[in-house]
Amino acid sequence: LVKGAQRCTLQVHPDDADELGLSDGGAARVTSRVGELVAPVEVTDSIRLAKVRVKEVDTALPGERSVVGLIDIRTVVVEEGMH
Repeated sequence: LVKGAQRCTLQVHPDDADELGLSDGGAARVTSRVGELVAPVEVTDSIRLAKVRVKEVDTALPGERSVVGLIDIRTVVVEEGMH
């Protein structure tokens, strides 16, 4: 199998992004009890308040299939400025 690029983003509601000091396109670390990841922030009103959506798109698959995880923002630590 040939594998294409994967794109992962952290989708955050604009009000939560303001409260957390996150900006669209900035990198952030999300840590939970099962692990952590660093990914670009996508500020969007398509997500509910108090949630962080982890969205991974595999561009090698037909139709760019997505894997999405929805995390309660109270159970994660989000830090901007990761490189």
